[in-house]
Amino acid sequence: MFCSHLLKPLWFKPRQARTREQHQCCSFNRGLSLVLRMRAAATRVNVEVHAARTGTVLLPAELIHPTMARVRQALENAGVSGSMEAKLLIDGQELEDSQLLPDFGKGHTAVVQFATEAARLPESVQVEVREAMTGELLHEATLRLGLVSELRASLAQASVGPVGRPDGTDGAPAKEWEMTLLLGEVVLQSDGCLRCGEDGGPAVVHVVWGEAKKTPTPRPASTRSSHCWPSGNTNCITGDSVAMVLIGGKEMPRLMEELRVGDEVLTGSPCPSQRQRRVGRIWRSVVPGGKTEVVQLSSDCRLTSNHPAITGDRWLPAASLGLPVLSPEEFVYGIELEGHVDTILIGGVVCAGLGVYCGPDFGWNVYTRKAIHCEDLSCNKCKIAFDPSIDFNSIKASDLGEMYTPY
Repeated sequence: MFCSHLLKPLWFKPRQARTREQHQCCSFNRGLSLVLRMRAAATRVNVEVHAARTGTVLLPAELIHPTMARVRQALENAGVSGSMEAKLLIDGQELEDSQLLPDFGKGHTAVVQFATEAARLPESVQVEVREAMTGELLHEATLRLGLVSELRASLAQASVGPVGRPDGTDGAPAKEWEMTLLLGEVVLQSDGCLRCGEDGGPAVVHVVWGEAKKTPTPRPASTRSSHCWPSGNTNCITGDSVAMVLIGGKEMPRLMEELRVGDEVLTGSPCPSQRQRRVGRIWRSVVPGGKTEVVQLSSDCRLTSNHPAITGDRWLPAASLGLPVLSPEEFVYGIELEGHVDTILIGGVVCAGLGVYCGPDFGWNVYTRKAIHCEDLSCNKCKIAFDPSIDFNSIKASDLGEMYTPY
């Protein structure tokens, strides 16, 4: 019946009938669009982004909620320059950021062209890996994106193990040796990035070996934990602290208590591709008794006393950087960002968000986990760090004694 109407010229019909049929068509299209959007919400799409001029593969990824905006953000996360300004095309047709990727069916890959003269991969980084104790050269690598995860993959491929143990064993499989990478005194995380030395030479990374524990075992809670979570209180930034939010391309101050999911905040990362990230979740906790110990690190940065902040190249608890003062607070806040750049700039101070490992002084505690998955469904870090069952509003001080699996 619907098709028979479409066969008749609309201009032969009375004005009232034509208006009613057009309304029916619009309603049908809106319904169809809603169904397609709902189906796409649960769709996983394999995507490859190619430089339009050279054909170079800039990004292979598996995305959920596969809009062009997600593709653009994945490019930005991977450090591809010009990601936010480039035209994204499929079969020569430019698509808007709000448009969904076509469904090519299971096992197929959507190929997106990245059209801009600025399109290029980040400059490669030369790296030397040396034994921390002896300084002996263990490995040399050229990293295409300069990511620590690339370096770890290169070391694994080369079967690099402790000096004096060619197979990394001393009788045990190489996988049973835990590798910690250091740049100076900073522990490198897998989502971090490296740059060449100041003289243009290779970045020098030192490795420390330790026997990996097959089964994480509980350990006593740190005495410092009682300062940060005095009454089972878990989140660590006060509501009057100030983050920097990108609004219309401009950096604007915003109170922590006014931040919203989706806000794009400055992370404090020195890597241009990691300079800002969207807020994925905000954890607001009531302060038991209405008071907690707070350290003021700047005019716009107030943290509970054991919250990690970075100074120079080390993570330290706030109480090591200032004087804790008992302060009346109704709420304190935790922040979880999208992806794996897990720091936030608060009042000019780089502070830890959920998901960051702050070194052996803090350990692999519950705050190295995340409750939201990144866009890459095959992400190796998320396979370990992602745990949606954790409620960061109800962590108790005793929970901090549990050691989690390193990533």
